[in-house]
Amino acid sequence: MRFVIPAGFNREREREMTLSYDPQNSCAIYARVAHESTEEIDRQVAACAFRASELDREVHHLFVDNGASGMEIGPSLQRLLEMARFGSFGHLIVQDQVRLAKSVGLRIFVLTDLATAGVKVEMLSERTWPYEPNVFTPGLR
Repeated sequence: MRFVIPAGFNREREREMTLSYDPQNSCAIYARVAHESTEEIDRQVAACAFRASELDREVHHLFVDNGASGMEIGPSLQRLLEMARFGSFGHLIVQDQVRLAKSVGLRIFVLTDLATAGVKVEMLSERTWPYEPNVFTPGLR
């Protein structure tokens, strides 16, 4: 699968942004809904932001695909993967694994790509009490 770098993506600008904070302590949030719903996006982002505050991490990147089906990689998810490969953040928080992709094959592709980039992925709906995150981390079984 080949990704097209989105228009306006500027590696030098990204490098400058990355140097202004520690990417490994930086957090990104991804939210997606199949039908356009500002309320649902806001709910997902608020829950993920709350979790980031619990982890004492700053959210430097917010990716939202509003109205994307989840059966293919939306524009914001494509941008997220490109920035992950570039090393712009070290932790991704998402509401649940279906938000990344509905298709299991596509979800595995996305998670593998993020793991290869060294990004830890936390899915809120898959946490167990008390706050044991379901984190997809490279090299751990």
